Amino acid sequence: MPDEFHLIVGGEGKLGTHLSETLRMQGHEFAATTRHKQPSDQRHHIYCDLNDGDTWENLPEASVAYICAGITSVEHCEIEPEETYAINVGQTVRLVEFLAEKDCRSVLISTNRVFDGNSEMPKTSTATSPTTEYGRQKVDVENRVLALPGGSVIRLSKVLFSDDQLISGWLTALAAGHEIKAATDMYQSPVSADLAVSALLSIGSEKEGGLFQLSATSDMSMLDIAGYVASSTDCKTSLINAISRIDLAGLERTGLHPDHLFPRHTTLDSSELSSEFGIMSPTVAESLQTLDGLRAIPGK
Repeated sequence: MPDEFHLIVGGEGKLGTHLSETLRMQGHEFAATTRHKQPSDQRHHIYCDLNDGDTWENLPEASVAYICAGITSVEHCEIEPEETYAINVGQTVRLVEFLAEKDCRSVLISTNRVFDGNSEMPKTSTATSPTTEYGRQKVDVENRVLALPGGSVIRLSKVLFSDDQLISGWLTALAAGHEIKAATDMYQSPVSADLAVSALLSIGSEKEGGLFQLSATSDMSMLDIAGYVASSTDCKTSLINAISRIDLAGLERTGLHPDHLFPRHTTLDSSELSSEFGIMSPTVAESLQTLDGLRAIPGK
């Protein structure tokens, strides 16, 4: 059976780029969209503007499309709801419908922000309860994608890339003997980019579509994550200064309650991925160990 042709919409983003690299290494046929009219990689990159439906005619025929494009900033969505809704919902739905007419099923990247974060491990069957404009937009686009033939959605927690900007900055500062700041009341349940891409490709092979979720098995505070980073690199944990989330930038601009901008719980029940594809949720430590410069800590 011939290999399916994969289309990555939003191929210049971090997740889209990582997905492209994985498909290339595995020898799959694929194309990734770019907003550069003259892409450097003529074989794999193709010009496409999510806001310009005329450019969609340039897209090659594909079996499955991974929708990685969109505005993911919670702050931006809160400040510019109409602008971001037009992209994250309006244009995204039109593109997915356009692809469906060409017998191409879509896998939409969504978020744990469709929940309010008041409870641990919400299931795919748990009623959504977004508290941000970004979360509300994702609920809307999820429902429309799932209504289409073969439409799939994967809700992801924080995705960690090997060169994560925050942790790389911490590592540089700690190695130089400088202090860093980390919030005691801000939490993450991260997964590695490799695991997220593995889940995407598994879901993309599922022709019936469906709703899936992926996060780490528990939440960890940013203070504890910083402590893990320091311990993993033999740096002094005494260089870590504990702060509160209310000291972080962005809160006042959005007008959001701190619990909405920084939810207490970010985990997701990932049992569908486990039962259908054998993909298991990692611990936070396992996700952190995939980052450049970090090593495993015995017992963690």
